[in-house]
Amino acid sequence: MKREMDDIRDLYIFDVLKMKRSLDDLASLACTLESRVNEQEDAVEGLTKETMHLAKETIDKERLREREDRLRSSNLRVIGIPEKANRENGAVDIIKEVIEENFAELEDQSLEIVSAHRIPNSVDEHRLTPRHILVKFWSADDKQRILKASRAKKEITYRGTKIRLTADLSPGTIDARSQWASVIKTLQEEGFQPRILYPAKLAFEFRGKTKVFFDIEEFKKFISDIPYLKGLLSNIY
Repeated sequence: MKREMDDIRDLYIFDVLKMKRSLDDLASLACTLESRVNEQEDAVEGLTKETMHLAKETIDKERLREREDRLRSSNLRVIGIPEKANRENGAVDIIKEVIEENFAELEDQSLEIVSAHRIPNSVDEHRLTPRHILVKFWSADDKQRILKASRAKKEITYRGTKIRLTADLSPGTIDARSQWASVIKTLQEEGFQPRILYPAKLAFEFRGKTKVFFDIEEFKKFISDIPYLKGLLSNIY
């Protein structure tokens, strides 16, 4: 009888110890899981902070770009007019002559020039092309009228020399527009009539509709579902 009681007691103790080990294992597992959860939460929080920081930087850059573009909204760049030291008219007179030579229909619209000058101000003897002339009009509407007329005429000249007129844009907007250069060239060759809309949006004609894209990622997503365009632009993306 005593032996049987001892066996029962030993079995009970064994079961208790076994249960205790199981509880210890569970507690250890719980600690490990909690540690991993904490690590993941920290990682997510860090990623969120980094993402928020990047988003804020992007927004700040966009705001700065928009602010700079607004300040330049009435400015026009005239590109390609030769420089003749001490023998050329002042920049304001040159612009008036360009308007008279190319846009006689606008002379009656009282286009008011605030200022005009070469940029950069200093002459670089190693520069191979003439400096641009930066023109500031009284209003952005005056600048737009000239740009619209130049697009309609297509070829603009100054005393017989071909020149180019373009809006004066911030460096950020110029960079954003330049990213579309290869796409525009390819689409032009295929007759899609691509063009840049302000400030740096791509527009082109596709299946009877005008498609507009704000950035390259949006454009890449669009062409990924259209095998013809995807193949056409495969050497770019």
